[in-house]
Amino acid sequence: MFPRYRVIGTLVSLAFVVGLLGACGPKPEPPQVGEISVKPSTTILVGESASLTTTASGQDLQFKWTASRGTLLSPTAPSVLYTAPDSPGPDTVTVEVMGKGGTTIQSVTFEVVPPPTPTPTLAPTPTPTETPTAVPTDAPTVMPTHTPTATPCPSFPFDFDDGVQGWEAAVYSASSFWPENETAISALYDSERLRGDFDFGRTTADSPRATFYVRFPCGHEDWTSVVELRFDAIIAPETEGDIKATVVVKTGDDLCYNEHGLFQFVRREWTSLAFPLNVNRYHHGGDSDAYDGSLIGRDQVVELHLVFIPSPDDARFAGAVLIDNVRLVEQSQSQ
Repeated sequence: MFPRYRVIGTLVSLAFVVGLLGACGPKPEPPQVGEISVKPSTTILVGESASLTTTASGQDLQFKWTASRGTLLSPTAPSVLYTAPDSPGPDTVTVEVMGKGGTTIQSVTFEVVPPPTPTPTLAPTPTPTETPTAVPTDAPTVMPTHTPTATPCPSFPFDFDDGVQGWEAAVYSASSFWPENETAISALYDSERLRGDFDFGRTTADSPRATFYVRFPCGHEDWTSVVELRFDAIIAPETEGDIKATVVVKTGDDLCYNEHGLFQFVRREWTSLAFPLNVNRYHHGGDSDAYDGSLIGRDQVVELHLVFIPSPDDARFAGAVLIDNVRLVEQSQSQ
């Protein structure tokens, strides 16, 4: 009988030791969280918005964003859209990243500033009226020369540092470049960027497309040496669904529509989209569309369209796209 008791006692002791060893195993590490990235800047005007993003690694991650005074859109996502309060002063935004190993906190402080005070216009001081000096009848009368004020013309590159710079926005049908429903899109100047809020559910257009476009009213643009058009784009963090971009170039007095055959997806991070102009991707209007491998009328460009299409094409995309740094790359720059 004694040997059996000794065996049972030994098994119980081993189970106890194994339990102790398991209890002393390594614990999960708290989430590793990077610094909060802010675009465009932590100095912001009252009521304006900024995009905040953080990166984290760990197990079972959850995000919780809070702001002391401002407001946040989608506060449980890795990226949020922050809107500054209506009063100036500091404001702190904090993100708590909770994981299996604990919680890690990062924060960033905004300096909310009031809009600049407009400089008052001073009334001119009246000049005393002088008695005119008599002019001999044989002296010629000199008329003052009037120099007209030059109207600024849109030109590359477009960085939107000073506003929309002549750009407009519209929604149109795939079968016609004529705008179908102006209420389906709004173009706003958004902190040195151009922002389009698209709502394809508010238009009856067939296969609707949204466009940012600019006209060149001061004469034809000569793109003979241009090999590529580039611009930066991002989908706003609160947007659901996917969207893709292409380029349409109008040329000549009879408006030849050159549509690029290449589509690129817009991401939820700033990405530079490039569209080469010297490859077999363009087709143009007329009696029939034909891919002929060239941009018709390179030396007579009159309009540029940056076109956005929901993906898939029949989806009703609703959200915001921002663009910046629209520029041309010439042959000498690409070598």
